[in-house]
Amino acid sequence: MAVSATGFQKLYVYVSSLPWPFWAVSGTYFLCNVVVAVFAEPGASLAQGGDAGSYWDPAIAFLKYGDFVQLDNPAEPDLYRTPLYPLMISALMFLFGESPGVVISVQLILLFGVGVLFRSIVIDWLPGWEDVGMALVILNPNLLGTAHLIQSETLYLCFISIGFWSLLRIVRKDFRWQNAFIVGIALALACLVKPTSQFLVIILPICLPIIALLAGAKSSFWKLFIQGTTAALIAMAILAPWAMKLSAAGNGYSLSEHEIRYRFLWDQVVMLEANMHGVSYHEAEIRITAPGSYHAKVIAAQGEAWNTLSGVEKFAVLERHGYDAILSYPAEVIAKVTARSFIQFMFSGGAGNLHNILGIDTARLNRVWFKTSQQDVKAMLNTFFGEAPMAALGLSVVALSFAFLTKCLGFIGIFAMWRRGHYALMFTLLGLIGYFVAVHLFHGNSRYRIPVEPAMILFALYGLQSVWAIFCNWQRNKLMDKVK
Repeated sequence: MAVSATGFQKLYVYVSSLPWPFWAVSGTYFLCNVVVAVFAEPGASLAQGGDAGSYWDPAIAFLKYGDFVQLDNPAEPDLYRTPLYPLMISALMFLFGESPGVVISVQLILLFGVGVLFRSIVIDWLPGWEDVGMALVILNPNLLGTAHLIQSETLYLCFISIGFWSLLRIVRKDFRWQNAFIVGIALALACLVKPTSQFLVIILPICLPIIALLAGAKSSFWKLFIQGTTAALIAMAILAPWAMKLSAAGNGYSLSEHEIRYRFLWDQVVMLEANMHGVSYHEAEIRITAPGSYHAKVIAAQGEAWNTLSGVEKFAVLERHGYDAILSYPAEVIAKVTARSFIQFMFSGGAGNLHNILGIDTARLNRVWFKTSQQDVKAMLNTFFGEAPMAALGLSVVALSFAFLTKCLGFIGIFAMWRRGHYALMFTLLGLIGYFVAVHLFHGNSRYRIPVEPAMILFALYGLQSVWAIFCNWQRNKLMDKVK
C-alpha cells in the first residue's frame, strides 16, 4: 500500500505542477471532440473509416472463433490485415460490446497521450514551447479527424511516437540500452498495426551508429551498432509469430499477404496510368486489366497453368511483376507523379475525414478523387470548391491552412536547426519523413503522413521559435529607436 500511495503522490505532484496552458490545450481538445461527436453522422465512424470493415470483421471473428478467420467462413484464414488493431477492437468488444464509440474513445485517449509524449520531447529541445507543441499535435485536423474513425492510423501513430520519443533520447546522447530496446519494441508493435515501417527495423543497426556520428559521439559508434542490431533482433522476434502464420498460409515469411502487396503495387500502376493518359482513377483501374494491358500479358504468359493456381498463388505471380509494370512507364511520367505525390503528402489537409464524420459533401469528395481526370488538377479543384457548401469549404480551408503554415514554418525550422548545430536531430527527422514519403511511392496523402506529423511539427516549432525571436528583436529595436 505504501508503494501504491507513493505512486499516487508522485502522480498528484506531477499533475499539480502542470501549467495553465497545458490545461487550456487539454480543455480545447476535449471541447473539439465533444463538438465533433455531437454533430457526427450516426454510424459514420465505422461506415466512413478507411478500410474499416477489413479491421472490424476480423475483430468480430477473433472474438467469436478465437483466430483470424473469415467471419462468414471460419474454415478460411483472414490474414489480410496485420493483427494488433483488430485485437484491440476485439478486446474492447469483449469488455463493452460491439460499440464503435468505445473504440473511438480509446483512440482519442491515445492521441492525447501522443500529445503529452510530444510535449516531453519539446521540453528537451525547445523548453517553453511544449504546450504549443502539444496543441499542434492534438488539435491537428488530420490527426483529430482520423481518431474519430475506425482506422488503424491512431494506434499506429501511438507506437511510432513511443519509438520516436526514445530515438530522440538517443539523439541527445542518452545511449542507455533501454532506449534502443524501446525503439525496437515500439517499431515491432507498429509493424503489427501496419507493416509500413518494417524496413526501419532492418536498418536500425545502420541508423543508430550514424546518429552517434552526427551527434559527435564517435567513440560510441560500435556501442550503438550493437544496440541497433540487438533492437532489430528483438523486433524480429516479436514479429516472427505473425510472419510464420502468413508463411503457413502460403504468403512467405512476411508481414502481409500476397494480395495486399499486389494491391499496393498495382495501385501505383493505376496512378501512373491515370496521369499518363489523363483519365480518372476508376477509368485507369479498368485500363490496367483490359486485354493487351501489362496485367493481362502477365496472366497470359502463365498459359493453362494460371487456372490451376490458387488465389494466393495468383496474387504472388502478379505481385512479382508489379515493379516491372511500374518501370514500364516513361521516366518523365514517373517523375511527374512522384513530385505530385510529394506535394500531396506534405500539404494535403486531411479535412476529408471531418467531412465524412460530419456527413458534409462526402459524395463530392469521392467524385473529385475517383471520377475526375488525375491529370487535370484544376478540374479536380473546381469540381470540389465550385459547388461545395460553406461548412465543407470552412473545414477544408482550416485543414489546408494548418498543413501549409506548419510546413512553411517547418522549412524555416530546418535552417534553424542547422544554425544551432542540431545536425543529428535535423537529419533524423528528415530521414524519418523521407522514409514515409518514399515508401508510399505515388500515393502520398494526409493519411500516410500521420506517423510523421510529430516530426514535422517539431520542425515547425523550431521555425516558429525563430520567427518569434526575429519579431521580438524587431520590437525591441523599434522601442530603442523611440527612446533615442
